[in-house]
Amino acid sequence: MFNFFNKEKNKYNYFSYFEEIAILISESTEIVLRSLKNYELSLLEEEGKKIYEIESVADKKKKQMMNYLYKDFLPPIEREDIINLAHVLDIALNNIKELLIQVDMYQIKSIYPHMILLIELIEKISLKSLNIIKELENFKKPEKLMILNKEIIKLENQGEIIYYQGVKKLHMEKKDSLENYKYSRIYDLFKKSINSFENIGNVIEIIILKNT
Repeated sequence: MFNFFNKEKNKYNYFSYFEEIAILISESTEIVLRSLKNYELSLLEEEGKKIYEIESVADKKKKQMMNYLYKDFLPPIEREDIINLAHVLDIALNNIKELLIQVDMYQIKSIYPHMILLIELIEKISLKSLNIIKELENFKKPEKLMILNKEIIKLENQGEIIYYQGVKKLHMEKKDSLENYKYSRIYDLFKKSINSFENIGNVIEIIILKNT
């Protein structure tokens, strides 16, 4: 369990909050990865419920954090940056959830190899994002943070290529138009999920620039 309050100063630990949300994102990503690699359509609804539960936990933690922030006279970084980082983490978790939910909603019959490559890459990005969040408290020593951010950008660029190749292959095969539409929607969700991690990196980069 995380200790969100510093015992010496009785101050809320925003960095512990960010880290725990990043862990929840990583756990959700693992659920999606496992579900897609061992694909059984009939099991998706139950797996989706697990992510809903994780999202509920994250929402409660965000509410606790925001309640403290409203009365905190001297947060460690600007309020705007705390709110922005909480927001982009929230979006990343929601996008992971939506990926699994919509695979189930559209009743996707099978998972294509490029989709497996994309979820494996998203898992790597989520772990890199967790690492950078763990280092965020050391924002006045930004060297490691910047290195981690560059690694995330590199993975994101790889994701763009896999997304392009997957969608291109989908349309080149010229299957049923409805099936193509459903698969295109799922590919777009993969891309949206990858972009949400890019947004996390962008907010962290702003925090670094403001505080060094």
